[in-house]
Amino acid sequence: MTAPLRDSDPRFDVGATIPPRRVPLSLQRLVMEAGVNRDFAPIHHDMDVARTGGAPGAFTNYVFLQSVAEFTVREWAGLDARIERIALRLGGFNPVGSILECSGTVASAVSDAASRLVTVTIRIQADDRITTTGECEVRFPIDSEAR
Repeated sequence: MTAPLRDSDPRFDVGATIPPRRVPLSLQRLVMEAGVNRDFAPIHHDMDVARTGGAPGAFTNYVFLQSVAEFTVREWAGLDARIERIALRLGGFNPVGSILECSGTVASAVSDAASRLVTVTIRIQADDRITTTGECEVRFPIDSEAR
């Protein structure tokens, strides 16, 4: 359970950062993820096929990156919050052997009587290259006794 929200909660200040999360990319991790989401395209688990297509090796798919973003935001937001939207733009490969780091920054926070909607900009990088950017909208309930 997360702490009750207050009007002056610094977690929601524009520019506040959420703790980054790191995920090492192994071929085993990509194969397991392909089994879960049923994306058996060889570019996501076969190094030679991926290289033939111009990639540096087998690389993540979109659903994997959504999961990394969701995990990062969920760890920061807590279980009381509801993730309403994740939208990512792919800009490069996230190949096997990389360490992904997902981070976020609060872009806006709007409150009404019952909740606060926070927009977080998302950035995923593979080693030192930014490969994915996007946004995540998270709704936090406001405890009326905390106001």
